[in-house]
Amino acid sequence: MGIVLIIFFSFQVGLIRSDYKTVISNDGQIMTHSVLPAVIFSDQEEIKRQLKSIQKTNQYKSISIIDLNGNTLGSFGKKISISELNSLRKKDDKMRFGSFSLTGLFEIKDDDKSYGYLVIKSVPQRLKEFYIAQIILCLFIGCISLAMVWMFTRRVRALISDPIYYILDAMEVVKEYDDYKIRTMDHPEKLSDVAEFHNLARVFDNLLFTVDAKNKEIQDYAHNLEQKVEEKTDEIKQLEASNIEASKLSALGEMAAGIAHEINNPLQIIAGNNWFLRKNINKSYEELDKEKILNKIQNIDDTVKRISEIIKGLKSFSRDGLVDDVNVYDIDEIIESTLVFCRGRFAEKSIRLDFIKPEAKFYIECQKTLMGQVILNLLNNSIDAIEKDEKPWTKIEVRALSDVVDIVITDSGSGIPNEVVDKVMQPFFTTKEMGKGTGLGLSISHGIIEQLGGELFIDEKCKNTRFIIRFPRVIALAA
Repeated sequence: MGIVLIIFFSFQVGLIRSDYKTVISNDGQIMTHSVLPAVIFSDQEEIKRQLKSIQKTNQYKSISIIDLNGNTLGSFGKKISISELNSLRKKDDKMRFGSFSLTGLFEIKDDDKSYGYLVIKSVPQRLKEFYIAQIILCLFIGCISLAMVWMFTRRVRALISDPIYYILDAMEVVKEYDDYKIRTMDHPEKLSDVAEFHNLARVFDNLLFTVDAKNKEIQDYAHNLEQKVEEKTDEIKQLEASNIEASKLSALGEMAAGIAHEINNPLQIIAGNNWFLRKNINKSYEELDKEKILNKIQNIDDTVKRISEIIKGLKSFSRDGLVDDVNVYDIDEIIESTLVFCRGRFAEKSIRLDFIKPEAKFYIECQKTLMGQVILNLLNNSIDAIEKDEKPWTKIEVRALSDVVDIVITDSGSGIPNEVVDKVMQPFFTTKEMGKGTGLGLSISHGIIEQLGGELFIDEKCKNTRFIIRFPRVIALAA
């Protein structure tokens, strides 16, 4: 509609300009002939008279009479500038329209000789009135259009935008608060009369209902899963405890001969001393070698204490170490109490066993029984691995760094092959012959050390087989 009005107005303006251009052209030709004699003879009075008579018509805004040099011979209204005069002279069409005015340039000449120019600037009243009417009409149409756009926008908003924002707000509530119970169809008046929005709202509500139901299922499943995880965790802990006990019993079984040897030797000593005492019991007091008898008695007493220590260690080792409290212990004491069970087996297999004690005392925080079980398991593995070597040996060292203490167990083996070094700590993995191992020893030992806050790892840089148990050093007690 606006485009049609613009085309119509432009056409009307063109017609008015064309008519008015013809009128001014005719008036200009007449005026040039009337002022020609006055210009030829430079009659200023005649020029003024002519201008006054033209001015009385009240039709022209300004008129200027200019000679060929650009000098104004006479004028009323605003004089024309030299630049505007030159601009009109250069154009073929000597008339130029401004916004509300028309400027015409007419040459004052007699036959082929030119004497100057007549410049007319006029404001066509009809064109001015038409422009004003056009502006008023455009403003009116603009106001009507704005009102129509405003009404259309409100209608579009009520029909489309508001329902969309209503559904989007519901989505934001679901996203922000995980509230799947919200229903957009609870307020159908906010969905306008467009059926598609009602269908969209129903689909959205159905989706929320489905998600809410699935969410409840997931929560129930998660709750049941947590219970099952707790149950399985308890089962695993019980299994781990059973495995630890089984590993402990297996170690004790392997060390049984050594333990029997450790107890049998002291018993032989007691039996020998007892025979000596029986032999001398009938002698008179003066005949008795009192010093020798006291030495035998002291020997029996020391030997009984030695057997008592072995039994005490065996009892401590066989008890459930998981119930022990974590305390600070001397590493030497832990290793010495463990070696009681395995020195006999090392001797039986002709394996040299060296425990290189550190010059100072070092302490770690652990459960003593479990720690002893790990060391015993590593020593048992060492015996099984090197018993067929030509000159087998096993060495235990304690090395202290700035903030950690290492228990280093090295034997004469040639190390663990690269293809299995990452598997030796896994449950049920073993390189022993059938019937000699379950593959649980190192796995259980690794789990115990980690549980106690330490590390158990293989020193792959060593040319022999070397396991390292590393614990944080307790500086205060060590001092």
